[in-house]
Amino acid sequence: SSRPDLMAREVDVERAEYWRRLGGRYLEFPALVGGWTVFDEEGSDIDGPVFGVEWNIPLFDRQQGERARTDREVEVARAKLELSRAQAAAELDAALGVNEELRAAALDVEEATPYAGADNESATAEFEAGEATRTDLLETHRSVADSRLAALGLQQEALAAHRRLEMSVGRPLTDGGS
Repeated sequence: SSRPDLMAREVDVERAEYWRRLGGRYLEFPALVGGWTVFDEEGSDIDGPVFGVEWNIPLFDRQQGERARTDREVEVARAKLELSRAQAAAELDAALGVNEELRAAALDVEEATPYAGADNESATAEFEAGEATRTDLLETHRSVADSRLAALGLQQEALAAHRRLEMSVGRPLTDGGS
């Protein structure tokens, strides 16, 4: 739950629950009212201030529609949170699998890379000894360069998978090497 999108969904659930609690209240505080009134009756005119207390007590309605709406909003917010958690878990599992596979492949290629220099040296020695043609020498150099380029590409993919894994977790990974 350290991912920002999951934290936002959790806040949405809390907000919906607060609105539901607020919608469940049906007694209101009394209000003070005041005004000025004039009575015109035969023979006497009375005017002056009028003060009072106004207090609504709903006996039948009690905001049932509002409570039903807020209950549904809480259910929707919780469902979205669970969906986001499931998607985050799936992204994390996929990123872990891809990261492990690419990292293992990159380590295998990295272990094989030092032998490529020996291939270049032996092809050069064969050419200088007259045992190989210039085409063989250039072909060996090209294949070694291609293998090193492929190793770099695989290493780049492994690092990109590691970055995606960190994004799925929502924080940097200190022990997941590159």
